[in-house]
Amino acid sequence: MPTSNFAQKQARRIGRNNIIAAALVAVAVVAIMVFAAPNLVSLYFDYPTFAYPYVSSTEISECYDANKVYISVTTDDLFDTGYVVKNDGVIKYRYFAFDADETYVVVRMGAKYAEDDYFDYTVSGKLREPTGIENRILGELAQEIAESWDVTVSEARNALSPFILDATEPRIVGMILPTIGILIILIMLFHIVRGILLIGDYTRSKWFKKLDPTGIENAERVNQLVSRELEGEIAFERPRVRVTKTYFVFMNGSRYSVERRDDLVWAYETITRHYTNGIPSGKSYSMTLRFATGNRQDLPAKNKNAAEELAERIYELAPTAVRGHSKDLEKLYSQAPQNFATAVRFAPNEPVE
Repeated sequence: MPTSNFAQKQARRIGRNNIIAAALVAVAVVAIMVFAAPNLVSLYFDYPTFAYPYVSSTEISECYDANKVYISVTTDDLFDTGYVVKNDGVIKYRYFAFDADETYVVVRMGAKYAEDDYFDYTVSGKLREPTGIENRILGELAQEIAESWDVTVSEARNALSPFILDATEPRIVGMILPTIGILIILIMLFHIVRGILLIGDYTRSKWFKKLDPTGIENAERVNQLVSRELEGEIAFERPRVRVTKTYFVFMNGSRYSVERRDDLVWAYETITRHYTNGIPSGKSYSMTLRFATGNRQDLPAKNKNAAEELAERIYELAPTAVRGHSKDLEKLYSQAPQNFATAVRFAPNEPVE
């Protein structure tokens, strides 16, 4: 029996990496929601609602301070202030206001609303601080109130709520990002649990089961053979692959796989040209391995010389593999990977790319 267990070692590595990655994502999403999202209890379950005359600017300010920014208010009179915001000469927003215990709250509404007053009207939206142009609107409103009431502009400004109730952003809009955040957290928790289970039982891994799709017992037999050979002489080794007496052993990120050396039926160098805004920006090199199982593996190389050295080494390890690429070879392989070598032997000779 081998002293190490290849599949178990890989499962622990993958499980650990999954747990760390999922935990980092979950913590980041939680942090964003804590600092940027509205009060979730208020958003989903305890939606503040007010009705005239039981609404005051103090209560509205308390909602804002508690991050309960989505509210609904039924007013006795929602009146048009006469101020609008235009985009290319077209009205985009209209600004209305209502009385909240002798303090006026300005409401941003859509362009569809008429220049009129709305009585016993329910307005819902998001409480927020005014934008630059809205600060100018509040300043001009304060000036009008000062002239009408014969008070100072400062006193008139105190008669206006420091917040805008934005009716163009309903609560359902505010629920979209927090809901996505909650779903991401749940998905990450699922990955954490799955990672823990994988560390405890490597046979749960889909990559382990792919060692031999005919059953767990046969997959374990392959695992034992691979584990034993990995303890012996390694014919070839790169960061993503090890070649033993019988197997190619691939380890890449959150996956691993094993292919028999005599199943390597086709190998060729791949050059990928890269473009930035249509301008050539370089090339990348790799060695592509195609197996009788239908699986494909790409081994990257730093440059052209490294790719040529890699190709030479692969050809030494698999001298019977077909070399080079052509469309005809691609067609033969796609028809029956397991019979590729025989099909090539009896096919007319074609130049390779």
